Order: sequence, then structure tokens, then C-alpha cells
Amino acid sequence: MANLNVNRYGELGILALVVFGGANIFSTGKIMGLAGWVFLLASTIGIILMIDFGKVISRLRSDG
Repeated sequence: MANLNVNRYGELGILALVVFGGANIFSTGKIMGLAGWVFLLASTIGIILMIDFGKVISRLRSDG
């Protein structure tokens, strides 16, 4: 665990959270209503905009 690069895996972890969390949202779609979907969409867009994809891609290329 000491060799785990938190900066590299942190952004990939957020992206995985969005993907797997989005898959679970469909089970509660009827309960949320329209306002819940708007909130979910705005939250997802905000998280995606915070990720620096150029940095993630460059790190994946340099390690691979």
C-alpha cells in the first residue's frame, strides 16, 4: 500500500464512481422524479468537469 500513487488513482476512482453509481441510479428512477434527475445530472456534470482527463491520459501513457 505504500507504493500506491494516490494522485494517479484518485481521478480514476472518481470516474469509476460516476460510472458504477450511474448504473445503480436506474433502480431508484421512479422515486426521484424529475427534480431528482436534474440534480443527478448536474452533479455528474460537475464531477466530470473537475477531472483533468489530459493528466489521466498522459499518466496512463507514461506508465503503460
